[in-house]
Amino acid sequence: MDAGVNFVEAVPSDAAWARAVPAVAPLRPGFKTDAAVILPGASANPDFDIAQLQGLQKVKEDAFSLRLDYRFNNRWSMYARGFHDQGTNNQPEGVSGRVVRITDNPSNAVFNLQGLLSDRTTNDLKIGYNSAPTRINGVAPVINGIDFGNIVLNLSGSVANTGIAGQGASSGIVVPGGLVRANSVTNGRGQPYDPTPSR
Repeated sequence: MDAGVNFVEAVPSDAAWARAVPAVAPLRPGFKTDAAVILPGASANPDFDIAQLQGLQKVKEDAFSLRLDYRFNNRWSMYARGFHDQGTNNQPEGVSGRVVRITDNPSNAVFNLQGLLSDRTTNDLKIGYNSAPTRINGVAPVINGIDFGNIVLNLSGSVANTGIAGQGASSGIVVPGGLVRANSVTNGRGQPYDPTPSR
């Protein structure tokens, strides 16, 4: 399944890059992917342009499940059930070209053996397994030999929009780099999640 996504963010303008020191200038291509376009006249600040990216979020999922039931006799029966799912989600995260890649591969299984020992007594044996490994990774391009997947460049603030009909009054500034939000206070290149049952 593909879903359209739309990002509008401020990026440093030609005028701002013209004043950049030589050590910073090679970072410029990391602020805007070639797929993003500059919206002419949309910024009220000469140091920023407003860029727009219309991209696709790509989601794919395959699942498999199986259940077997067997009745040995009038008193004993069993069932076994297994389930496995493989899902991937690749979604753009702004005009810089960063993509968040998520993979989920949950599996679970259960075996149940039940016996009626008498009219008032039941023997039930149940064994189960549950696993849900998940990976969340930020993927960013290598620009001029610099791996943007290992860094984040964050300029805080917003830039007033003057020429974008239907948009809000301002746009956030692009945040290039491959680090993704891990929680409310930290960023990371990826978050492995391997839940284990509590003991």
